[in-house]
Amino acid sequence: MQLVYAFVSGATYHRIGEMFEAQPREDLNPLVDSMWLYKGLLDTLPDIWHVSRVVNLFSKLSSKQCYSIFEKVVGQIVKLFR
Repeated sequence: MQLVYAFVSGATYHRIGEMFEAQPREDLNPLVDSMWLYKGLLDTLPDIWHVSRVVNLFSKLSSKQCYSIFEKVVGQIVKLFR
């Protein structure tokens, strides 16, 4: 009977050791996901900066100048899709 208990507790300790060994791999997954999202945020910063720069430029121009620039841009976009 003692031998059976020793075998069961040995298997339990072995299973606990395997779980302890696998734990760091599971802990790394959320960290990698977070870093991937952070990289995505950093990749969008140049686009955000460009949009804010264009908005600041348009706010400094008069409405006539903005309208003429807008017409040129829309005309170029329309030519691209024809």
